[in-house]
Amino acid sequence: MCCLTFPFLSLTQASTSSPPHLLMASFQFRSLESASHFRILYLDAGAYEEQLSGSLVHHNLDEHPIYDCLSYVWGCPNLSHSVLVDGASFPVTANLYSALKRIRARRSNGQTAIWADGICINQNDISERNQQIGLMRRIYSECQTGLMYIGEAADGSELLPDFLNALRQSIVNSVENMNILVPLGFDGYAFPKAAHPGWKILKNVLRRPWFQRVWIIQEFALASQIKMICGQWEIPGTYLIVVFLLPIWAHSQGVPYTVIDNATRAAVWNHRVHLAVRANVRAATRMTVDRANGAYPTNPPVSFTARLSQPLIWLLDQSQLFLATDPRDKIYALIPLSSDSENSNLTMDYSKPRELVIAEVAQHLVRNGYGLSLLLSAGSLRFSNSPSSWYPDWTSSVTSPGPVIWPMRFKRMPDCQIILNSSTETITAIGSIVDIVQDPGALVCSDWLASDRNKWIKETNTIIAEFQTYPTGKAVHEAVWRTLTADRSKEKQSPAPESYGNVYRLIQNITAGSDDFLSSSINFEEAINTIHCFDESLLKGHRFSTTAKKLFSMLPREAEVGDSVFFVKGDPEKVTFLIRKDPGLDQYRLIGQAYVHGIWSVLKLDDLEDIAITIY
Repeated sequence: MCCLTFPFLSLTQASTSSPPHLLMASFQFRSLESASHFRILYLDAGAYEEQLSGSLVHHNLDEHPIYDCLSYVWGCPNLSHSVLVDGASFPVTANLYSALKRIRARRSNGQTAIWADGICINQNDISERNQQIGLMRRIYSECQTGLMYIGEAADGSELLPDFLNALRQSIVNSVENMNILVPLGFDGYAFPKAAHPGWKILKNVLRRPWFQRVWIIQEFALASQIKMICGQWEIPGTYLIVVFLLPIWAHSQGVPYTVIDNATRAAVWNHRVHLAVRANVRAATRMTVDRANGAYPTNPPVSFTARLSQPLIWLLDQSQLFLATDPRDKIYALIPLSSDSENSNLTMDYSKPRELVIAEVAQHLVRNGYGLSLLLSAGSLRFSNSPSSWYPDWTSSVTSPGPVIWPMRFKRMPDCQIILNSSTETITAIGSIVDIVQDPGALVCSDWLASDRNKWIKETNTIIAEFQTYPTGKAVHEAVWRTLTADRSKEKQSPAPESYGNVYRLIQNITAGSDDFLSSSINFEEAINTIHCFDESLLKGHRFSTTAKKLFSMLPREAEVGDSVFFVKGDPEKVTFLIRKDPGLDQYRLIGQAYVHGIWSVLKLDDLEDIAITIY
């Protein structure tokens, strides 16, 4: 796996203070002959405990050499181990050394041809790194097998293959028989009970670093065949499709998905991205082969090809939870997989600073009709150090996806008039200012159900006390809870269910000290589940505010009196953003997404005046 900016020791310098096994002549790289050349490591056969040795040979990808690719994590960056390469010492990390030993052990005799970035790329040569990383899509696509080394056996992981196989069989049987999965244990390959130890083992494996690294998306997706290796066992990598079953398992047990901790939920999300990208790549590959054999016309219908790959904005959004040692890799690892960057000027260049890499991608997206998606992304991934407010920080580390007012959209929207200006640091958006912030209001904190509840409810009640009616004609109480959730369910369906109103009324009664709810015929199990759904829908980290048009709104934490609510012309969903005019310039700063409840009930598009604003 590529993580290319560890503080690598020079291969010459490594021997000056290294352990005895590194005190032999250091390996010296030879320059690659052409842009399509790369190196393959040929590992000599040997027992597991023996020293690793082999040779590093230059090959031209155009000549289709046979080799496997290694996907792994660097782990500790110290070059603490050594491989004997062409008679010279080649220092490597402990995790790469362990991975190579396991791969060598797969063959009892003969050499093993393997590509591993930690040996096959000269990491001290930035120019070569840039060129070889640009070649990685071909390297992984054309390998015989992608070998995914996730580490050594631990926490019962040696039992995982049997558990995964049983899960697969339960799925196959359920689909074939059209039966609903039932928690009966493993008898007849039915779905395992919640108490089955295999679930805990699976969750522990999913938390391993391999599943968190952003380069894994590419490595997992591109290889035509994949094997997952953990210690002495290996399985087809696609067996891990069963991670999708974690939420199904929770539902089958009648318990909320919250029983699965955040770390595991993040791992499930990450592997869902692995599988989605792989499915797209494999479908595109099959179509290419079938087209060559005459199965499809030269230009198949757009509706067919559109499903085969995803735009860069989708990949950037879906990979927020992945990690990278070099922040730029959270972008560079995705560019080769996107449907809209093949003919772009986007290149992988590690001499460019992170800020410039982000700027170039943002400008590319605006030029290609993804301006509205870019603003949505910038509204949820704030780039604090950038002078341009419309640059999202795709490189930041995110532990869990935070609540967003408007769900992302990942299709080109050329009717939305967002134009990149000649300075390339500003954009012009055509649209209308539809409202003004009057009172930034109360901040909905993440701990609203506990210590912050009383404070937050009281602040909200103070804001709405002056309202006898709501401009849309709806009850004030209903307008409040629909605003707090942007009128969407946990599944982002609109309008939000009426049960959310009962939850909000219950919370109000508890805060007021009323015990009326105790004597009612409330179904507490159902109420707890509804409260959980309401909590998941609540826009925590946003402010419950009022506007000049006397409407309730949910605004970013940074909202101030006088900020403007802006609508981009041509957007059928009529998304609104919060912007702030710079007092010294005729320009605006994007503050974030904004939801104003009922704004389109009191306004008509035909009555709005179009203006052009410059966003910096």
